[in-house]
Amino acid sequence: MKRLKQILVILMVMVSTALLPEIAHMPYKDTTRFVGYAEESEVLAEDDYEDFHWKVTADGKLTIFPKEEGTNAEINDFYMTLENPDPLDINNHYMEVPTPQPWNEYCGDITSVVIEEGITSIGAYAFDSMMLSSVFIADSVVDIEKKSFYATSIENIKWSQGLRSIGESAFQGLKIKELDLPESLKNIGDSAFRNCTGISSLTLPDSLKNIGEFAFANCSSISNISLPDRLETLSQGSFYGCKALTSVTFGNGITEIPWDCFSECSSLKSVVINGNISVVGTTAFSHCSSLSYAYLGKNVNIIRGSAFGACPNLEKIIIINPDTEILTNAIDTTKCTIYGAANSTAFKYANRYKEISPFEVYGDVNFDGDFSIADLLTLQKWLANDVSVKIESWQHGDFCTDGKLNVFDLCCMKKN
Repeated sequence: MKRLKQILVILMVMVSTALLPEIAHMPYKDTTRFVGYAEESEVLAEDDYEDFHWKVTADGKLTIFPKEEGTNAEINDFYMTLENPDPLDINNHYMEVPTPQPWNEYCGDITSVVIEEGITSIGAYAFDSMMLSSVFIADSVVDIEKKSFYATSIENIKWSQGLRSIGESAFQGLKIKELDLPESLKNIGDSAFRNCTGISSLTLPDSLKNIGEFAFANCSSISNISLPDRLETLSQGSFYGCKALTSVTFGNGITEIPWDCFSECSSLKSVVINGNISVVGTTAFSHCSSLSYAYLGKNVNIIRGSAFGACPNLEKIIIINPDTEILTNAIDTTKCTIYGAANSTAFKYANRYKEISPFEVYGDVNFDGDFSIADLLTLQKWLANDVSVKIESWQHGDFCTDGKLNVFDLCCMKKN
């Protein structure tokens, strides 16, 4: 019997040894849960909350996903509304007070957040004032509510490609340098990216329709802005105090540049307002201390008070529409020459300040005091090298504002 046991043991060892190569080459089934872009480490805490599950791991990551696999869930709002105890604050009868998130005890340990597929909305104050460095947002997320990532110092974001709306002050004060928003985005709320002083590169998607009040105010490193054609609404102070801004391109969907929209943009040197813009609002470009040139196209119907106020270096403003209403003190006339049609509202405005603000007839290349078919024929002959034609004032015909006089200016002259 003892001998039989020994034989059985030997046989088992031989079988195990023979199977080792097979085991070594068997496919490895990784049961580790991957979230976003990194492998999960030791779990410090986790729990269910409403319709979602949250988990904090030792690597400083907070992961949130639907409680039940294959379902959708929303991350709740974390604030309550109370009556304002300050009797002197007559404009705000109520105040919002943040409430603790379920992961509040671990906020000091969390440096990154991963929002997994199935989460559709990120609630107000969800990650307010947490010291985050990175955020991963799955493509299922369509709404990010107000102050959800307020004052979080985020440096890297992977955006949801299904995102439609960013709420009020949602990312105010983050540290990101390049902001490339997803093509699905339609609405940017008030102060959404206010005081994000690190943003130097801003890409707005073609899908965008609305930019809220002070949405990018004091983003002092943005150097250029291109507003998409589908954008319908700018708001008060949308780009207020963008001190590094040197150029703005307006899309065809915008009809108004509102109050304070580009005020205090101290590096902005020139602005061309074309397309369908009909209103240049109060203080829209006020205190743009480097602004020297402005062109207002034929659709501009009104320039409101101080629209170009406190622009001490404004030297030339061209107003194409002869009937544009120009309100009192709309233009800083300290150094400015106003160009427009003879007997136009621009002429009358300049005449009001004639001691300091000269007026020139724009398009008057033959310098006869009027812009007419004669100027068009003069430029046409001059471009055809007709030696009998002399251009008295080529600057008046520079419709493309590129410092040259060519066939493109002739085309623009025909349109005007």
